Amino acid sequence: HAQEGISALKKKFDLVILVSGGIDVLVKDVQARVGADYSISNRILHTNGRIIGDVDIQVGDSKLDTINRLAESFNIDLSTSAAIGDDFNDTEMFQGVKYSVAFNSKSRELDKVATIKVDSGSFLDPVNRLISLLD
Repeated sequence: HAQEGISALKKKFDLVILVSGGIDVLVKDVQARVGADYSISNRILHTNGRIIGDVDIQVGDSKLDTINRLAESFNIDLSTSAAIGDDFNDTEMFQGVKYSVAFNSKSRELDKVATIKVDSGSFLDPVNRLISLLD
């Protein structure tokens, strides 16, 4: 349901961006499969096709810093933006946007700052709840 959820979000928002503390190889693959406009994640460095063991940190401890950089780069108004997340490292990011959805959250702290909390087996459920806030 991720692809359908991203498609629904793209109808309501100018950009859908994946922000992940994961590694770029995996996140870029997810971005391509679900149709997100852009992604940012940590890059595994390599030389001559061989991983050298170093990581270029693009998404550090504060995803808020990351979305602030993205907002500047893409001219995004965070006061009209939304975020969906599931763990403590999304807490600051949630505080920087107008709408936030804790989806299958693993963090009580995140639940406290989220606009809404959704526990579901389908990504369409938090997307539809978010869209209902906008209408």
